Amino acid sequence: MNVYEMIDKKLKEANIIHEPSKVLKPKPIKIKGCAKHALQRFVDRKATEEMAQHYIDTALIMIKESKDKYEFVSEDGSSVILEYGKLLTVIPRDNYTVEQEAKMEVILSCLRSMTM
Repeated sequence: MNVYEMIDKKLKEANIIHEPSKVLKPKPIKIKGCAKHALQRFVDRKATEEMAQHYIDTALIMIKESKDKYEFVSEDGSSVILEYGKLLTVIPRDNYTVEQEAKMEVILSCLRSMTM
């Protein structure tokens, strides 16, 4: 079992993500536009498009949420983006919910256990 399969299994066991979502190795995606929701989140969360791209570029994992929608999770925050580049939302780590922090704990725990 590779690290992404392990994280997927642990997140599903913890009821943090659900089928058909799947944890994968991050792939490069460049932001090519922002949804109205993302623009509002920039304001609400004091975030920028550059921050959103940073979360994608430095992601530890990518969660495929649907056919063309992905959440990229980095140590600094998360971005949700469509495969063709439209940013849907951005969440700096300072704005994480309890569930998002739990997701991060599982990810980091699995990564530590695989590197030992």
